[in-house]
Amino acid sequence: MNKHIVSVSLITALAVFAIFGSTAAYAKTMLSSTLRTKYAAGNGAVFHDEPVIQSSIFHESQNGVFCSLWNSIGLDDSDPSSNFGDEIDWTVGWQGDVRGFGFEATLAYWDVVDLFSDKPADIVGVTLAVSKALMMGINSSLSVERYIPTDSSVFNGGHRITVGLSYTGKIDESMSAFVGQEVVWEDGVFGLDSGFNGKFSTSINWKVGRATIAFPTLTVYTTLSDFKDGRKDEFVAGSGISFTF
Repeated sequence: MNKHIVSVSLITALAVFAIFGSTAAYAKTMLSSTLRTKYAAGNGAVFHDEPVIQSSIFHESQNGVFCSLWNSIGLDDSDPSSNFGDEIDWTVGWQGDVRGFGFEATLAYWDVVDLFSDKPADIVGVTLAVSKALMMGINSSLSVERYIPTDSSVFNGGHRITVGLSYTGKIDESMSAFVGQEVVWEDGVFGLDSGFNGKFSTSINWKVGRATIAFPTLTVYTTLSDFKDGRKDEFVAGSGISFTF
């Protein structure tokens, strides 16, 4: 797969959606940045065991088509492309409601070290997700992900399935709480063992004008299978801020 063709296509889509989608009355743009104590993936694998800043720009047009640019930077050195704490993700997708269910489909390109190069290998990800609001702020979700490396001799691709429940509750007019629990299964993606792990997330969110401050945030990863690849229970703390326009 030609990395440059994919990158140019996603950048072009980002620009088109940002220019034409923003004219809609209910288009949405979000800027966010989060400080985390380490970079752990959804399967509990630690990509970088030092603090990182992870920022994104997200734009959704009136028809549900969206695009985003996400960046992770490790704070342990001054080189923005030195280890797996440094990453750039390009994503395009669609999300919308159909008969009371929320659906989402995304195509992503993960540019991992070395950045702006397809060496040793980058990752293409396809995700299909469905969610359903249940009652009293409780939401259920199911997602299926397929990962394809640009060079399968570096590491293999694979699948990941995530089932989750979450709750968002208002504390007062400017403060809310979020709690989420996911169970993740994968079939040996990126050379890791196949099996199950859990992911618990919680945060307190403060609304200040167009800004939302998440402080504190905590994510706990729990191994549910007997992994032999070095994965163990992990705790990731952080805080972040986002602006919605």
